[in-house]
Amino acid sequence: MAAGTYVENINFLGKAILVTSEAGAESTIIDGSAPAHPDSGSVVYFVSGEDSNSIISGFTITSGSGTYMEVYPSHWYYCGGGILCAGGSAPLISDNIVMENVCAYGAGIGCHYSDPTVIRNVIELNIADARGGGLLCVHANAWIEGNVIAKCTCVTWGGGLDIQWGSPAIIGNTIIGNVGGLGGGIFASDYDGLIEGNHIAYNQALARGGGIWARWSDPHIRYNIIERNVAPSDGGGIYCDGGLIQANSISYNFGGLGGGICTDHGGPTIVGNTIRGNTGDLEGGGICIRGHTLETAIVANNLIVENNALLAYGGGIIAGPAFIVNNTISDNDAPYGGGIFCWVYPYPEFLVITNNIISSNLGGHGIYNDSTFWYCVPDISYNDVWDNGINYYGCLPGHNDISVDPEFALPEWGHYSLMPSSPCLDVGDPFIIDPDGTRSNMGAFGGPDAKLVHLTLAPEADSIPPGGTLTYEAILSNNFADPLTTLGLTELLMPTGFPLRLNPLIGPIRVSLGPYQTVHRTISHYVPPAAPEGEYWYTGKVGFPPDVLEDLHGFPFQVVE
Repeated sequence: MAAGTYVENINFLGKAILVTSEAGAESTIIDGSAPAHPDSGSVVYFVSGEDSNSIISGFTITSGSGTYMEVYPSHWYYCGGGILCAGGSAPLISDNIVMENVCAYGAGIGCHYSDPTVIRNVIELNIADARGGGLLCVHANAWIEGNVIAKCTCVTWGGGLDIQWGSPAIIGNTIIGNVGGLGGGIFASDYDGLIEGNHIAYNQALARGGGIWARWSDPHIRYNIIERNVAPSDGGGIYCDGGLIQANSISYNFGGLGGGICTDHGGPTIVGNTIRGNTGDLEGGGICIRGHTLETAIVANNLIVENNALLAYGGGIIAGPAFIVNNTISDNDAPYGGGIFCWVYPYPEFLVITNNIISSNLGGHGIYNDSTFWYCVPDISYNDVWDNGINYYGCLPGHNDISVDPEFALPEWGHYSLMPSSPCLDVGDPFIIDPDGTRSNMGAFGGPDAKLVHLTLAPEADSIPPGGTLTYEAILSNNFADPLTTLGLTELLMPTGFPLRLNPLIGPIRVSLGPYQTVHRTISHYVPPAAPEGEYWYTGKVGFPPDVLEDLHGFPFQVVE
């Protein structure tokens, strides 16, 4: 189709055709504001069993009002403002701008008993009254990859995405600046799919789950950057009751309970994450584990640092029923329990604290156990609890606990790997074995599931003028005694939310590290004078990306005059 504005509504009618534009989405607009019938106000329809040979690509799809349909038995709503996928369809939706559509369910794209592939679209400024401001999947196994989902709104469930009853894959998207009642970025219910490699930032929940809300679900949430999201109630970064939360960077989020993560009525596995700089207004700066059931959370091999519970309990963790094993919990702050606040009610015996480094936490103790009020009997052993002002309150040092400087490699740069001389090496629980076959280390980099390498990127400035230089410190450590070789690369996310076309900026490069070796390099990039102004995100990855990712770390920076 030629460039221009077309006031119409398109129904593919089951046809295997490609509908595309000559001049691209910004110049070719399908305006659905004048439907033939007000109950059929979706701009584009895939409702007749279409497959991946039915394709729409390269349009701005706007001003849709949705189609009145039975979303649930005997419950009728307007669904799919911009695009409606239903009736077993599985089309390809790519490289479109889906914007300024308004309806009750799935204002941008509504997927109902369908399995579309949704890739490289901009889905923005859509508004839903009930569910899914940007995109809704109900009984749908969509593939959702490489999209920018931004500034969408739903005052009830799912500002950016809403998923229920299905296993959609949500991979490599930028989900930014959305607002939802529950789940500012993503709302998921009865969901067991994959949320991987997304940048989930600046989203706001009006209640719970600023970045992600997931209840009655078992999602696999991994390799995401979840940062600067807000929830005034629970879970600034993530609110959940199950699933696997693995190898994410969860940073600078704000929540009433659980700035980084809040778990409730369930037992997720939280493993290998960097949980840094989050704030809980009341409790649980890094993690809040609310214990109302016998389901026990597993918190293992996480770096939980520089978090803050402003008013009360647990700068690093407020712990309900949990196994807290091999974490580094350092430089957190709270009035009570700067490191860990023990809160296990009504099941006081279900808290195990083993093989952790709990150090230099401020304001209120390393481990705080208020047994007179919350009645907890934590099982404490093989921890290094050091330099917390008061290391233990309401409990005694555990079996084989020590209290010595753990000797982090470069804590002044936020890098918490252990030096070769650390007293925390090979002194953990002897029944827990490290990847190099030796007795376990204490802290995040010990135990069978520990990261082999640890990466930190620390920028010199957060604002760069066009024509200036971006400079940062790159620090990489081998956490064990076996020499290893890893690959490293860096990537840049543009202000548009899409990756730089020339990614990776660096690499992949091969890096060889000796036993417990840490390398520290200063790296600079020239910022072209024509670089667009706005916020960029720079990310480093090590391991064998994309298949095997050992660690990732990144930072935002502004390009401004």
